[in-house]
Amino acid sequence: MLLSQNESVHVMHRTFSEKPSGRTLVSTVEQCEAGVARIRGHIYAVDQANDTPVRQPEAVTRFISLVNGEHFVTPLPQSVALDKVTYENDAIGLRITDGSDWGIHLGNLSLG
Repeated sequence: MLLSQNESVHVMHRTFSEKPSGRTLVSTVEQCEAGVARIRGHIYAVDQANDTPVRQPEAVTRFISLVNGEHFVTPLPQSVALDKVTYENDAIGLRITDGSDWGIHLGNLSLG
């Protein structure tokens, strides 16, 4: 399996409807087998006032399919501080960062 236990990941749900969900997860893989991952972390939901995802206070556990094409899963470097992850808009677009030099521009992936 490509995902390992305790690996940090960023997960976006790929929407097939006209109305995107606008939710992502920044999580740690608890277990992964047979194309399904059990992950635990925080949901980031889009704050409509500033059009930027905001971390929800409670941690959640989710099961995600890695084979049905509904999720974009991006492994994160071990150095990323998951408790400090935020989203910010810059000149290029929406970027996820932990405040260090690390960051990922989400490019064409829409949070809607």
